[in-house]
Amino acid sequence: MMNMKQKYFLILGVIAILGIILISGCVQKQEQTLKEPSRDISPVGEMIITPEPLVIYQDYLETIGEGLRTTPPVYDRGVIEATIISITKSDVCPYQEENCSIEPYPNDWGMVRVDKIISYTPHSEEPSEQPSEQPSRGEPSGEEKTTPGYKGKDVSKPKTPEYEPLQEGQEVLAHFILSTRPAKVRYITVYVPRGGPELMQESLENGSEQTTKHEVEPGGKKIFKPIPKEPVHTDLPGIDDYYYVFTTKVSYSEVEEGLVPEFNITAEKVLPGLEVGDEFIAEIRYDGRLYVEEYNIAGLKQITTNEAQQVSPAIYGDKIVWADNRNGNWDIYMYDLETEQEKQITTNSNDQTDPDIYGNNIVYADNRNGNLDIYLYNLETSRERQITNDETDQVSPKIFGNIIVWVDNRHTYGTFPGQDIYIYNLETGDEKQLTSNKIWAGAFAIYENKIVWEDMWTGGEIDVSIYDLETGNETRIELPDAQMSPDIYDNKIAWLDYNPPHVNGDVFLYDINTKNQTRITFDNLIHQYSPKIYSDKIVWVDQKINGVEDIWLYDLETRRGKRITRDPSSQQAPEIYENKIVWQDNRNKGGNWDIYLYEVTE
Repeated sequence: MMNMKQKYFLILGVIAILGIILISGCVQKQEQTLKEPSRDISPVGEMIITPEPLVIYQDYLETIGEGLRTTPPVYDRGVIEATIISITKSDVCPYQEENCSIEPYPNDWGMVRVDKIISYTPHSEEPSEQPSEQPSRGEPSGEEKTTPGYKGKDVSKPKTPEYEPLQEGQEVLAHFILSTRPAKVRYITVYVPRGGPELMQESLENGSEQTTKHEVEPGGKKIFKPIPKEPVHTDLPGIDDYYYVFTTKVSYSEVEEGLVPEFNITAEKVLPGLEVGDEFIAEIRYDGRLYVEEYNIAGLKQITTNEAQQVSPAIYGDKIVWADNRNGNWDIYMYDLETEQEKQITTNSNDQTDPDIYGNNIVYADNRNGNLDIYLYNLETSRERQITNDETDQVSPKIFGNIIVWVDNRHTYGTFPGQDIYIYNLETGDEKQLTSNKIWAGAFAIYENKIVWEDMWTGGEIDVSIYDLETGNETRIELPDAQMSPDIYDNKIAWLDYNPPHVNGDVFLYDINTKNQTRITFDNLIHQYSPKIYSDKIVWVDQKINGVEDIWLYDLETRRGKRITRDPSSQQAPEIYENKIVWQDNRNKGGNWDIYLYEVTE
């Protein structure tokens, strides 16, 4: 039997064990909460959990940012347009260790030429201090200004810096704080209490609010994670294309009238990547050298932003047309570059596709009658008109002046279904068949009084043929092997040539008057396709960079080529008018196709 003293110690022991279990459970629950942060932002006065991507980004800036990634305490601000002269891209480990145990970070520097100063504010003309209630986005005030990750305190404004203001034409060293490689910048919303970032930090340190923390090794050393990468083209074997993914924040206190932006992980901006010769526009900080965070390619413009598919663009003057399925079927839409207004052209519940435009006339294929017919819409009268009414399909219309051209399936040749070239004259109302006795005649183009097409004769040879609307004569350009996908401007034809050894098709130029050929691309094992020509410029789709479909440009006058798109996603179906290039592009959310524009500068 236990005496009273033994019973007393037994009861104390049980209580101690229960206390240890209870405390252990609370600690585990708290650790789990810290390790599994929520992306939701709590209301004012409740606990704040900063999303993990932001913590990674802030820790990264603090760890390797000294002398590299932080911007100086004193600088001028501006928006410039500049050209890349040289770029140095290197990989930097957070601790500069010889054997880096994590993925390296990008660290990009370059020499740039300042082509145009769009806006510029010297430090001496900036306000002496900013209201703490509405701090500038991502710009803490005072001597401790850095990129996001700032934890310093406001101090009085430093003295005027000792460097000359930035000038147009100046060549200057630039640090690209994020990356010159393709990247995505994602935005999240974080509440910053009235009083600025330092007040938020003090409250965090006092334990009134909490944020995620990285694991700590014995001895107190943080284990830092790399900036994440997001793969693209994962369906292509052997292709390691990706975006670096950077996360930044927008504070509640930076929003006017207390409105809270509902940013989440899908709110993002794409940085397409930069190479030597590229022109870009960016907000900059300057202290004798440039600091560039986000940027845009000069001349590049996203035309459509709807999350449905927009494909098959065409352009004439300041008007771009395309096929759009945002309404559950395919309709024709138009964008006016001058007014910056978008307009829906067709509203029929059936599909309208393959648009082309000349002047105020838009043509397209329409299946409202149970087969594909050619229709025309006039922008001046806002009236639609049916051009063909045959019960077979008429597809891929193009228009120049009063002439509409299309591919027509109404005839067969022996056991083969035929594809012939037909035209319709809007002025006379006459329809005319241009080809016959062919297995197919497709991939055609029209300019002024000449029509060219890809032509397979019954013998099986694939050549390019020319039809002269004035004389009514057809001329077959007989060359070895295959010439396909022709486009024409004046007396020049661009096509793909499949003569050995360039079995994948290279871009060639053919002069109708001299009958001379000029080879434009020299990639025997890499495919180029969809060549288009206007004046002295040829554009096409090329897969020479990692097998990714990019838009390329060749200037016949300077004899120089240029890669137009840098994004690791696909760009297809280019068209060109004067100095404007349009194409369909799937770089955005969900991989949907959007229409993009690039204006070539001389």
